[in-house]
Amino acid sequence: MFPMWATFLFEEYRAKRIASYLSKFVKSGETVLDCGCGSLLIAQKLQKLSGIKVFGVDVINLNRTNLSMCLCPGERMAFANRSVSVVCLNFVLHHTEDPLETLRECLRVTRHRVIILEDIYQNQLELKLLKVLDWTGNRSVSVHMNLPFNFKSENEWRDIFATLDVELVAVENVRPIPWRPSRHRLFVLDKN
Repeated sequence: MFPMWATFLFEEYRAKRIASYLSKFVKSGETVLDCGCGSLLIAQKLQKLSGIKVFGVDVINLNRTNLSMCLCPGERMAFANRSVSVVCLNFVLHHTEDPLETLRECLRVTRHRVIILEDIYQNQLELKLLKVLDWTGNRSVSVHMNLPFNFKSENEWRDIFATLDVELVAVENVRPIPWRPSRHRLFVLDKN
């Protein structure tokens, strides 16, 4: 196992990189809901970097910041319709039983935009690798984390987005951990 200080530095490094990717798609003064927020480290870095106000929602309280969070499922969030500017889902949808239901709920809550970061795969070997990495990484965080392994290819995600009343305005390759042997995509969906 890694020493605590090394784990802390790694988590800080990863959160800072992810926040820098997200920051291009939020504006100062916006309210952002981090759905599946985990430790809220990414949200904290994003708030500091972008001048936004961030709240978190998750089914497990892993909050390591002073940011506010709500314990509730992403499929039934305790927020009013159109109550936030942006909803972010950072490596969350593959943890949900029904990613489409979660996306619909995020669209209900946002006024404008949903930003999604997800692991994707291009072949069965990559899918198996994702499952191993996901299980290994998340079991060290919480034994209560849901792991249905709902990973999708980029085309499968695009097919899901096509069923929603949204415009896919950006797709980017991202590398939150440059040495991790997996593929990641950032998708930005604007409501029509």
